[in-house]
Amino acid sequence: DMETKAAYYGISMKELLDRSKAMAQKAGYKGIKFIAAAAGAMTERERIYALPTNWKATNQKEPWKGGNFINKMLLQEYVPRLKGMGFEGMTAYLYHTYMDKDNRSFSDMRTNYKSHWQKWSEMFKNDPNFEYQIPVAMGWDMRPMGGTWPQTTGFPSEPYKDNVHSTKSTFKAKLLEAQKFSEKYRASNGNTVMICCWNEYLEGNHIEPTEGHGFDYLEAIKEVFVKEN
Repeated sequence: DMETKAAYYGISMKELLDRSKAMAQKAGYKGIKFIAAAAGAMTERERIYALPTNWKATNQKEPWKGGNFINKMLLQEYVPRLKGMGFEGMTAYLYHTYMDKDNRSFSDMRTNYKSHWQKWSEMFKNDPNFEYQIPVAMGWDMRPMGGTWPQTTGFPSEPYKDNVHSTKSTFKAKLLEAQKFSEKYRASNGNTVMICCWNEYLEGNHIEPTEGHGFDYLEAIKEVFVKEN
């Protein structure tokens, strides 16, 4: 959204990021390393839901009354632009699909995530100035806030995506897969695995301890990434 709103006022994303870095340096910091969180539609049939690059007001004289996102790009079209926009890396909040394959279970999510990891790790493996931080999610179930995605009718448009549930063992298995990818592409991925999310309870995506799961997800992370002395 930031790029689209900035474009409306004739400002590029790179200009916004450069301004932020300059402000940080003026305040005595080395700067800011911006990592883009990018995910989205990858097929033509879903281009209507793709990543917009601009925004058009319904009434140019009253833009505050709303408008529409325009010039939409599929994820594989959008990602190559990130470095030129001023970003130094990429990760993701959550991948719901890979091409035409939806996450209909946690097993599906693991498969689709590995496809993303492979695609983007390969894309940036020879670029020392741009890293792909391997993302991991523990699941998805948006029913607490109306389902995926809630419509004005009150019914979710894609309810089958609300069945992405993990356990400590399946989440740990996904972490081990992520660790393997991270180690394989360590020269360019910044040695970072990005785990989402801490407490997105309304989206069914949370690792914070709960009465239901206890400390399972934090224990899984510790078992994979913390080396005991």
